[in-house]
Amino acid sequence: MINILDSKEVSIDLSAPNKAGLLFSSDMDENEDILLLVMPVMLNNYV
Repeated sequence: MINILDSKEVSIDLSAPNKAGLLFSSDMDENEDILLLVMPVMLNNYV
């Protein structure tokens, strides 16, 4: 997902570990409006 953003810096906004987060470029052009949503995945550990 980060490869889509043409930037050297990416900001990640997270409110909690089990809630969705946002990825966006720190230095976007005025004509760009890219916002990426990251959804959490909870995995069970079966040992």
